[in-house]
Amino acid sequence: MFGKEAPVVYGRETPDQSWPSQEDLAASRKYDLTYGSLVAPTLAQGAIVNRPSFEEAKKTYGKGVPLPLAPEKMNSQSQDRFETSWLAANKTALGALGFDPRHISSTMDTGKRLTVGGFFTPSQDQIWTHEQKVSNVIHESLHRGINMLKEAGKLPKWFRDSNEETFVRGMMLRHFGDIEVTPSLPGKDDTMVGNQAINHAKILMDSNKGLGAQWRELKGKSFPDMLTELEKLAADHLKEVRPRGPA
Repeated sequence: MFGKEAPVVYGRETPDQSWPSQEDLAASRKYDLTYGSLVAPTLAQGAIVNRPSFEEAKKTYGKGVPLPLAPEKMNSQSQDRFETSWLAANKTALGALGFDPRHISSTMDTGKRLTVGGFFTPSQDQIWTHEQKVSNVIHESLHRGINMLKEAGKLPKWFRDSNEETFVRGMMLRHFGDIEVTPSLPGKDDTMVGNQAINHAKILMDSNKGLGAQWRELKGKSFPDMLTELEKLAADHLKEVRPRGPA
């Protein structure tokens, strides 16, 4: 679940795009890296998490209403995933800004292939994620981070809501490579919306040709440079809302 894969680099200076490993998790535990962080209460013995079923959570998708309450004691596997997700979130300032277990509800992995793996509801400031794919919670935390910048009036003038998903996909590519790509079902073409969005962001990463060059010409700034600017804005805002660090 936490094994490192060969990184695929998309417009990032450092080549490390691996998901935190079991060794990273062990080091976090050994040196108590979560001490005083927002994730620490979630890792305490007897910690409670909201666990609506997939069916109940999906009913709220896109409706701007609260998720149903289904408090449940966390098991050790879920706590491992939360701590590993926290380590991953802190690889990106925007992810660290948006990642907050107090605003996350999750559903246990049932082994079934899903049409919705997670979503963020701005009006409720609430993330729902399915634990089938560990990267979901970071994707939604990036959306929440963007919303926090928006509410603080700190999004750049060039930002458009219609491009938000593309920016989130680009940020995931930059920091975690192809982790979000979903394998196609046997005998079927790759028509999944998520994969199409990822492929679009990949094309925009190359600002010297094709759509990437057209984007730079139209927007006056390359797509990778926009991602970097969003990260800088998130890092600055993070210092204000959590002066002790990104935890």
